[in-house]
Amino acid sequence: MFAVGDIVRPNENLDILLTVIDVDDDGWVSCEDKNNTPFSYQSDNIQMITKLKSIEQEPIIQVANIPSLDEATIHNEVARMMNEVTQYVAKYVDGKEINLEISSTYYSGTSMDVLFKCSIGYGNEIRSANLRQSAEICLAHWQQKNALKPLAIGVMR
Repeated sequence: MFAVGDIVRPNENLDILLTVIDVDDDGWVSCEDKNNTPFSYQSDNIQMITKLKSIEQEPIIQVANIPSLDEATIHNEVARMMNEVTQYVAKYVDGKEINLEISSTYYSGTSMDVLFKCSIGYGNEIRSANLRQSAEICLAHWQQKNALKPLAIGVMR
């Protein structure tokens, strides 16, 4: 019923996970915990969690990311994206300062976090994972703020 390498747990304490290290013909199963502390149980006193064969898998071959774009191509693509978003916002904001930023953070592992920011004038910046979406939300906030701006009434003649 049990094989070497299976993950089991005792019936009296379901919080402990053990690895089977030996099974004898009399129904006794030798196990050890993560600290290599040995335990022995009758096969009726433990429960199967995972069979060894069900957790084996072929290793996934990792392929290194080798940059294939030259600096000019990267620059042109980023400049085109920033220009398009700037022009979209500029037609609604009447000469206000538009600030667009791209930032990335890499700690370790296989992915990097990329963050896009947009602000108009001295307003709050909007951050998201999509530059166009950040610009659209920022523009909507700016338009709402300007629509709610109080009217100016002159007091001096």
